[in-house]
Amino acid sequence: MRDIDELLDAIEARLPLIVRRAVETGLREAFEDLQAQQRAVKRFVSLADAEGLYGISRRQLVTFIKAGKLGAFGPGRDVKTKGKVLVDVQELDQFILQYRIAADANLEELADEVIRTIGPAVTKAKAVTGNGSGTTRNRKLRPGC
Repeated sequence: MRDIDELLDAIEARLPLIVRRAVETGLREAFEDLQAQQRAVKRFVSLADAEGLYGISRRQLVTFIKAGKLGAFGPGRDVKTKGKVLVDVQELDQFILQYRIAADANLEELADEVIRTIGPAVTKAKAVTGNGSGTTRNRKLRPGC
């Protein structure tokens, strides 16, 4: 019985050291895993990649960038010129979350708001192009067309 008590006392004396080493080892492994994950994740993506990953068209992304709502980087380039434009993935995630629509949102009200917002621009575009369809008015069709 005495041997068991001595063994338990020895374990109890070393327990804080054993726990500390186990925690340190676990934290070190978790930190190394996190570093490996961060190295594997892209920090910047091209507009084409962002389009595929997030389902936002290149045109919409460029519009947001030009409006200053979304930052972009183009090594030696401007967004207006053709060339590789990069978007920060974290910034794009935050941008998307900022404009997220709640699940219980009334989509009819949102649609009405969008129409009110873009209505004047559409009316102006129709005035510039003639009828808004981009075609010439009173165009005669050939037979078989």
